[in-house]
Amino acid sequence: MQYRRLGRTNLRVSEIGLGTNQLRRVPERQAIETCKRAFALGINLVNAEPEYEGAYSILRRAIEESGSATDIVLSIQTGGTRDEFERAFETACAAFRRDRIDLFGVTAISDQEAFGANVWGERGLVDYLQRLKEHGRITGIFGSDHGSPAQMSEILSRDVFDTLMLAYNPLGHHLVTFRASTVWSFETPPSPIPNYEREDLRRTKSEVIPLARSRDVGILLMKPLAGGLLCEGKAFPSYRYRDGLPQKPAPAEVLRYLLDTEDVAAVVPGMASPKEVEENVQPVNIDTASLERRFDELSKVVCSRCGDCDDLCSRGLPVSYLFRAAYHYLYPTAPFGISTTLQYFRLHPWEEARCASCTNQTCRCGSQIDIPRELIAIHNKMLELRNAGIVPAADTSDADFQTGRPYSAKLLSREVHNDRAVFHIRNTGDQAWPENFPLDVHLNGAWFGKVGLRQPVYPKGDGHFAFSMPWWEGPREIKVTRGDFWSATAGERPEYFVRFIGHNVAASYSEGARVTFQVQVENAGRATWHTNPVDDKFAGLALHITPVQIRL
Repeated sequence: MQYRRLGRTNLRVSEIGLGTNQLRRVPERQAIETCKRAFALGINLVNAEPEYEGAYSILRRAIEESGSATDIVLSIQTGGTRDEFERAFETACAAFRRDRIDLFGVTAISDQEAFGANVWGERGLVDYLQRLKEHGRITGIFGSDHGSPAQMSEILSRDVFDTLMLAYNPLGHHLVTFRASTVWSFETPPSPIPNYEREDLRRTKSEVIPLARSRDVGILLMKPLAGGLLCEGKAFPSYRYRDGLPQKPAPAEVLRYLLDTEDVAAVVPGMASPKEVEENVQPVNIDTASLERRFDELSKVVCSRCGDCDDLCSRGLPVSYLFRAAYHYLYPTAPFGISTTLQYFRLHPWEEARCASCTNQTCRCGSQIDIPRELIAIHNKMLELRNAGIVPAADTSDADFQTGRPYSAKLLSREVHNDRAVFHIRNTGDQAWPENFPLDVHLNGAWFGKVGLRQPVYPKGDGHFAFSMPWWEGPREIKVTRGDFWSATAGERPEYFVRFIGHNVAASYSEGARVTFQVQVENAGRATWHTNPVDDKFAGLALHITPVQIRL
């Protein structure tokens, strides 16, 4: 592993860093071993956010188990109000048992500005970062951005940030790229609609990175593998939707290409398995011309979501957004959820691909993508993944988001492998799920164990339950349940299931008191409960009451 100076921070960081966003989607032990393998192979730069579902805890345990506490350079970013920002910093210090953080700063700076955060003003986020640096609690002021080249140039001109993390890769786009000018056609816009420009990766390379270098601002590259569009991952292999797709380069080839051709300190790909770490850091010699030809081949089948074709479809399909929604599941590296209005089966509710019966194909692509062919093949694959429970059906009712019950959930998607599984679940109840909120896992009808959340999930929010299982070849039945709600892989309610709602039992009673109390439950199963059934087949409900305190 080689190390490079990170701009005016003077920190020496590994030229390949560790992104931790994907760790929420693998079992905890696998996540820890991934980090430990990265440290063992010389990676000392780690990026995290508090929203990464338990990444702090995973990293701390990996650092402690590997004995690397003094060697790891932490880069952490977040946003929000000044109070939330201050709490986030102190929380990070407590989580890592440190008094200072190497790099701390603002996530998606331009987006924070666009949605009203006080970034530059009095008692704003930058003001707090400058105070932290003055008091020696951070080494460098850090930030990330997905803004336009003009916005990023403005950020650099303020001469505040010591290092920035920007998106760039040879494709010129990545998994979550979208057409900013049309997003409010689908989403409910805030009032007023923000000046919401988006990044242009090619201009980032030609304009922003050189400007940062001239100001000695250290540059880290995120999305270097385009979120899986450029390379096959070891942790989350992609779903090939048709034959004849170009062969992808190895991740190490792409990372070396970027390190050799761009004036940057480090590339920071997400990693979620020890094998993926090993694959990314292995030394390689690249043939630049051959590699660039493969990048060009991929650009002719992978949609950049520029949006130029959205106004050309004779049937009014939002073509670029269909590609984007599908890519999230065909290349399942990103843990971000697709917003409700941009779900694939919300944009395309028909069972048959609309392109298959189109007799007036007016769509055209400047990158030579055969739009009808690709969308037909993608749609067929999305149907297959939906029927397997991997892709969610469209959210269409209020109950998809909130049921009015204290605890309830909706299974959005699941991935089941031979040795692990991950369930993506939405909190549709009125109560928050705390950290370590447990689910019971049943394999082939037998109770297997419990798995907990790695961070709280609030009503209408989503969370991941990832866990390891004994190796198993072939199909198996997996059910995930909780005492207050159910969620089954087949989407079918159990025959008998009780949901607890509430009771009026006091915390304590006087000695000798005679009391009457009520327990309210809901029949959440498929079978009817009878009070006087024939043949003495009645539904019995067993209540277990722990001893109450007697007040003397």
